[in-house]
Amino acid sequence: AVVQSQPGLFAACIAGFARAIEHQEPSVRSASVMALGELGSGAAIDGSVRERLVELLVGALGDKESTFVSEVAVGALGQIGLAVAADSDFLEVIVDSLERGLSRVDGVAREASVVALGRLGAASATGSRLRGIVVEKLARALASRSPRVAMAAVHGLEAIGCLDAVEHDRRAAIAQELAQALSHSHPWVCRAAAYALGQMGSIHAVDSSLRSFIAERLASAIGGVWFSQASFRASIGTLSGRFLEAVIEALLRALGDEDHGVRIRAVHALEALGAMDAIGNGMRDDVVDGLVRALGDIDANIRRYSAQALGVICSVVAAPDERIIHRLLQALVADGDARLRESSAAALASIASANGVGAATRQHLVEALTQAIGDRVSAVRVAAIRGLQLIGSMHMVDRACLKVMVEGVRVALEEGECDFDNERQMVREASARALGSLRSVDGSLDESIVEALLVGLVGRAGSVRSSSALALAEIGSTTSGSS
Repeated sequence: AVVQSQPGLFAACIAGFARAIEHQEPSVRSASVMALGELGSGAAIDGSVRERLVELLVGALGDKESTFVSEVAVGALGQIGLAVAADSDFLEVIVDSLERGLSRVDGVAREASVVALGRLGAASATGSRLRGIVVEKLARALASRSPRVAMAAVHGLEAIGCLDAVEHDRRAAIAQELAQALSHSHPWVCRAAAYALGQMGSIHAVDSSLRSFIAERLASAIGGVWFSQASFRASIGTLSGRFLEAVIEALLRALGDEDHGVRIRAVHALEALGAMDAIGNGMRDDVVDGLVRALGDIDANIRRYSAQALGVICSVVAAPDERIIHRLLQALVADGDARLRESSAAALASIASANGVGAATRQHLVEALTQAIGDRVSAVRVAAIRGLQLIGSMHMVDRACLKVMVEGVRVALEEGECDFDNERQMVREASARALGSLRSVDGSLDESIVEALLVGLVGRAGSVRSSSALALAEIGSTTSGSS
């Protein structure tokens, strides 16, 4: 401020910094550029002087030896742009100057240029016409091969799209660009675009048609190669009820898509939604209804994933839905669909091990899983055995129920002792490991468990002997600890 009040001294400073920009030391050049940005953002600067400063900074953008100098020049231009956002003509000069940074070979300067453009576009003083120009430049940056540049463009568009003052048509255009970014080659960009769309869809200024469009695009993209429950929750976990309803409706419609890949992604996304605390019981019921219907899909994988999803949802709610249990029990004995039976066994075990399940329901599920040990397909048998192991390891059954579990698993361990078929040995190994974990609600151990494991310990198959020995060791460590 002192320098700016003395025109002669101020001009001398600018001249000195202009010479310093040519200095051989990058640190001197970058410091000079930073100082020019500070000077140019002052409120009392004459327009012609500010133009000279911008001219110097644009020259620094082309620094051939230091990407850091270019990055600092971009930041300085953005700093000046924010200070003069109300002057649309001069701001347009800044925007055009920043576009030169987008042509730099190094990704650091391009990323900094995109970040600066996003901040200018989101500034409250920026006019509508210029904001539209910024959006166009950010949209072009979305196609960058550099994930950092593309992500910076996503964040800039998100900041502009979430402004209350943005016109509907411009917000819709931004949503269109972000929807295209959902298919970007880099998963970081896809996740950032999903989150940005989610934030836009949740603001009050968005009308129902745009909210539905965003929900449809998220529904079609969520569950792709970049999908994870974490990224899904990040994109919609804080949204309003109306937008959640729109997303669920879009996903439920996607369950009827002719492309089985779309249906699979919808199942995965509905699983993540149904397990979230944020959705109400009414919306969760809609999710469950859709997944129950998907158990009858013509695609075996979709039936299998739907069973898994229902198990996950039921394991986290306070009281499991009896409809789900009934359908999964039906699926557990479905002829000609071993993978569905396998997934249903795992799902029923997850439900039976949940705290909200009553003793009578848990015993009913234990009996069903015990019967599934007799399935003709080894993978189903192993899933049923592992399910009983999960339930038994959590000390959730009484002694009578434990006896049922032990008897079913013991039979599986002792059968085919001389048979070296790999699948049958897999069943016996799983049985031995399960027996080591089965306990009643009071922690007591059924005496027939040790007897069965001793038989496995002297069997002919080495892997079964090893599993039996480990199970006996587990029993020994727990009983000695309790005594």
